[in-house]
Parts: sequence; C-alpha cells; structure tokens
Amino acid sequence: GVTCADGGEHACDDVILATGYRPQLQEFMPEVDGLLDERGYPRVRAAEAQPGLYFVGFSNPPTGFLRGIARDAVRVAEHIGAAA
Repeated sequence: GVTCADGGEHACDDVILATGYRPQLQEFMPEVDGLLDERGYPRVRAAEAQPGLYFVGFSNPPTGFLRGIARDAVRVAEHIGAAA
C-alpha cells in the first residue's frame, strides 16, 4: 500500500514511482541504505533489488535510453510473471 504525505492511505497491489531525471530516492524511501550508489542511483537495475522492488530506466546504454528502458521493463515483467 501507499501512505501519502497528508496521512491518507491507499491499498495497492503495485506502485510505479516516476522520479524524473534526478531520482532523489532517499526522499521517497528513507530505508534505501545499501540500495543506492554515491550518486543516489540504484546499484541493482532491471532485477529485484529487494523483494518486490525493481528499478528501471537508470542507465543509458549505447543503443539508446528508451530502448534500454523497454528492455529492462520486459525483464522485470518476466521476473514478476515467473514469480506469480
């Protein structure tokens, strides 16, 4: 589920957090110790960083940013589907 800044709570099966160009994940997830590198980017990408937690779109491969996101998203979806 999700707890909002105003205290509201919402039951959810999934949450997608789109952070933009500067993720600053520490602001959304105070318990990120060990998950982020010195720049604040995830150490693990397109794989399960913690149970049920995936990071997509934090790399820029030579083949292109959008293609990299698409590839990573497919990997994550396949992993989730295999676990279901």
